[in-house]
Amino acid sequence: MICPVCHKREATEEVVRYFGAFKSQGLVCHECLSAAYSLDANGFYNVFYANLQKTCRRCGRSLNDILNTMIVGCPYCYTEFSEELKPLIDSLQSE
Repeated sequence: MICPVCHKREATEEVVRYFGAFKSQGLVCHECLSAAYSLDANGFYNVFYANLQKTCRRCGRSLNDILNTMIVGCPYCYTEFSEELKPLIDSLQSE
């Protein structure tokens, strides 16, 4: 899975946070670990949960599916997820 913070590196480090009685967790790359721990509850939700559930209006593929498999569902996905995919595509093309 690609890091949901930088969208560039493999997410290998687990982040576990407690917001009141609620436990939240996710994976990030080593370089983004400290940034993930500094997120407040809203920021944590937006990084790890909200965007991942976003789906393409044409094919229904979710951002989470795309980041896990590195396969988009249709050409419209590139438009639908342009903000999320641009850093990932840039990092892949620069290697």
